[in-house]
Amino acid sequence: MDHTYTPLINALEQKQQARSFHVPGHKNGRVPPPWERLQSILPADQTEIDGLDDLHDADGVIKEAQDMTASLFGAAKSWFLTGGSTSGILAAVIAAVRPGERLLLQRSAHQSAHAAVTLAGAEPVYMNPSTETISGLPLGISPALLEKTLRAYPDTAAVLLTSPTYEGYAQPLTEHVSLCRKYGVCLLVDEAHGAHLLPGAGRFPEGAVQAGADLVIQSAHKTLPVMTMGAWMHAGSSRVDTEAVQQALQMVQSSSPSYILLGSLDAGRSYLGRFTDWEALADTIEQESRHLPVMPESAGIWRRDPLKLPLLAGSAEEAQQWEKAMHDQDMYPELRLGRVLLVTLPLHTEAATELLRELKTVIPHRAAGTSFQETAGTGWTVPALTTRQQRTYPVEAVPFEEAAGHTAARSLIPYPPGIPLVLQGERIMEAHLEALRRLGGQGVRVKGNGPELRVYKE
Repeated sequence: MDHTYTPLINALEQKQQARSFHVPGHKNGRVPPPWERLQSILPADQTEIDGLDDLHDADGVIKEAQDMTASLFGAAKSWFLTGGSTSGILAAVIAAVRPGERLLLQRSAHQSAHAAVTLAGAEPVYMNPSTETISGLPLGISPALLEKTLRAYPDTAAVLLTSPTYEGYAQPLTEHVSLCRKYGVCLLVDEAHGAHLLPGAGRFPEGAVQAGADLVIQSAHKTLPVMTMGAWMHAGSSRVDTEAVQQALQMVQSSSPSYILLGSLDAGRSYLGRFTDWEALADTIEQESRHLPVMPESAGIWRRDPLKLPLLAGSAEEAQQWEKAMHDQDMYPELRLGRVLLVTLPLHTEAATELLRELKTVIPHRAAGTSFQETAGTGWTVPALTTRQQRTYPVEAVPFEEAAGHTAARSLIPYPPGIPLVLQGERIMEAHLEALRRLGGQGVRVKGNGPELRVYKE
């Protein structure tokens, strides 16, 4: 397939000089915005006029671009998303899980997965992930724990896993797929941080579509040259009704999707389809980062994406110093959490090389980290209140210091990375309050936190 061809971008180019008697109000850029930088891009900010197709009923250039994306990944069907991976995760769970049905997901899932539980009316079981002991980073769900949980909950409708993690560690998805087939459930994968994981990508982890997952959601903008909020969803099988997925996407996405984002996704697919520098990029990153305190690329069943470099400091204070040193040079990491400072690299050898060389001017030279201690995830939890109860119980605010023992009516989410410390419906423990105090002392913003916390009246 010729991935230099960009059907949607070509169609948008043909409309640059069209006379607009429709929305949006800037009229193809003829009404100049206060911010001059926008002027050059506004002519591509189109709407569903003749020749530009309709995202929610695609049969023209959008469908063609989506089909090319599906072919690239080896998927049965692909969708363009303009609401980020969040919209894809919401739609996937709504399509795969009926109200009252059981959904297994890892406790370290992104906040959007927990929002999907509420919107779908699913009953969640939260599997406790394995973690890296020194850093505390979540890794994923071992096949042994997944099978144990599936046996305990034979009424499960679907499993939702996150791979790779925010910090880049991928799970053994082929084994997870086999277990889900064995127990007759669908596997949904939040692959937001792995949109570049194509089949045959050398030393990079295996992608979820290649592994055989039923629905896969990817944030194309995280590692590819795609604009923020641009994402893809792929159907890897026919186990989830694609019409149900389409209907769910129409519910959770805008009826006026951004054509700039759609064009950006077409461009990102073209870029990825033509990329062949896999081994050279991986080798370059390994060479340029050899004196940085990077966590191991492979440990047991977990494999780290070379584009994610979790730098392990000697202490949380040292990680904070590294971050400040970067900020002083107008450089910004992806995330700082505890002892880890996370750096995300692009799928581009020259750009990755340049960024790493700049990084080494502010991060102390230290041999790459080789130690890796895994704490196996064991067991699972269920919320103190069911999803239905959470919708009916009254809510009140209680002082922070008196919240222990109450059931949270709002999730408490350190952001980034967006993994809830306390989930809506979970019991707040004193250990949670202590963690919130510690995060506050480290300057980490926690959504939902404050002098008072919202809890359910029980």
